[in-house]
Amino acid sequence: MKQCNFSRGLQVCLGIAAVLLLVAALVCARQALAARTDVRVAAAVWRALKESVDPGISFGDGIHLRVTNLAPEVIRRAGAQVAVARVRYHRLIALAVCLTLGGLFLLGWVVSRSLASRRVPGAPPSGSFSLPVTPVPVSPVTVVPVAPSDGATASQSGAGVSPEVLFRELVTIGRAVRDASYHNSGFLYPDANRDPVRDPRTREIGWSLHALGGKTLMLRAHAVVRQELGPVAARGLEACWHEVGEWLG
Repeated sequence: MKQCNFSRGLQVCLGIAAVLLLVAALVCARQALAARTDVRVAAAVWRALKESVDPGISFGDGIHLRVTNLAPEVIRRAGAQVAVARVRYHRLIALAVCLTLGGLFLLGWVVSRSLASRRVPGAPPSGSFSLPVTPVPVSPVTVVPVAPSDGATASQSGAGVSPEVLFRELVTIGRAVRDASYHNSGFLYPDANRDPVRDPRTREIGWSLHALGGKTLMLRAHAVVRQELGPVAARGLEACWHEVGEWLG
């Protein structure tokens, strides 16, 4: 449950970050529009100065010489202001695009994770979990499953054991974390070489559920584990049950 709460908290934080990035992108876009106006004004002033300076016009010797000497400097400064305004405009546009893409990426990730956490096949209704009271209908077995490679036999099929008891045992195994740095559930743990090891008892329970109700009953057990322990433990159960009956982790 702590892992589930941490995942939800992370999604909330990333959602807030995405909103802040989009707001910052909007602010940069408004500043870019203002910078574009500055570019147009500076360019208009620069063109007006170039067109208005005529060395042939004489307002007197002193005035004529002063205008002629200052005109190139004024035009050069106006051109520099145009260049600076254009650089600022392009930088603001690039920053707004980057912030928008980053915000949309984070927002899309949060939405996809939220939808994925709700799409659980056979999951019980939201709220406090309670085991079903009605008995599970046992479907007739028409296909004999291939014997598992990890040594489970017909004696481990769990005949006469209630599915609810097996559900509870799966939750107990999942809570017994052996190595939190490797996986936050008891379904998977590393050996001495840090290679993955599937919990044998979990696979035996998987074959028992498969014999009682097929993949449908296994999906119900998976939903119970997800409800009780969160999505990380549920993913560990999927990997542990790989090739148990029709299950592919």
